[in-house]
Amino acid sequence: GGGGAPVSGAVRNELHLSGFFSMASSTYKPWTAALRVGRAFLTPTAPGLVHPPSCAGAGAAQADLACWFEPLGPPCERRGGAPQLRFNLMQLQRESLHLHGGAAIPEPFRPLGAFWWASQLLARLLTPAPPLAALVDRALAESGLGAALAAGGVIGLHVRHGDACIESELSRTARACDPLARYVDALLPCARRHNIRTIFVATDSAPVLRDAAGYKELTFLHLRNVTRAAATPAVILDEVLKSRVGLGGRRRQYGGVDRTHAAALAGIVDTLLLARCDVLV
Repeated sequence: GGGGAPVSGAVRNELHLSGFFSMASSTYKPWTAALRVGRAFLTPTAPGLVHPPSCAGAGAAQADLACWFEPLGPPCERRGGAPQLRFNLMQLQRESLHLHGGAAIPEPFRPLGAFWWASQLLARLLTPAPPLAALVDRALAESGLGAALAAGGVIGLHVRHGDACIESELSRTARACDPLARYVDALLPCARRHNIRTIFVATDSAPVLRDAAGYKELTFLHLRNVTRAAATPAVILDEVLKSRVGLGGRRRQYGGVDRTHAAALAGIVDTLLLARCDVLV
């Protein structure tokens, strides 16, 4: 954090630049450890992701997640001074929420399980601040999702293509880069059983939206005014993000953090819309 008096009894975590929800999920272990030892976990900082001049209100002071979400601590946390909580790889493994009967989770909540615990942390971390909440409300209206939810059930569909379809990534992550048809095959039984015809699709792929237009049985909705890739990119997104801030000896590229900030915000809104749906595929 910045200057000012230390925040007593608190720790802060700096997120390492990556895809946004990879960064968000990386808070589970340090946050859990902080709570277990009686330390307040302050709003994580996110240099290279958050562009403070693009933030509204309280989030404009420094590069942390309070740019978009409700801060985790009181206003005084923004003065900084709290020590950074860092784990090496072995410590991170010991903090697994799944191992040793969930012993990393504070004891009163252990019987509820790792999925429940992680869900509570994520819900708190990603509680929209008023400017983001207003963006989500506008996106609900402009995409048609708000009206569709009011009229009946909606299936939320996430189709990740983009750099995940690069050959090296397919082998490294054991992902598949399936066409939309595979996803539709998976969701149709649910759609027919519950008489759902509306699908909200969150995707980084323009061809997925093009293919969606071919399904007459289903109505596909999506977030508008978002740039999506027309083909598989040649470089991994993490490398692009790091090059914009010159991390790891990389030459700093034109565009910088403001472009990363704008893209992350679109992805955040897309995901918060998915969270409103009745079913997730």
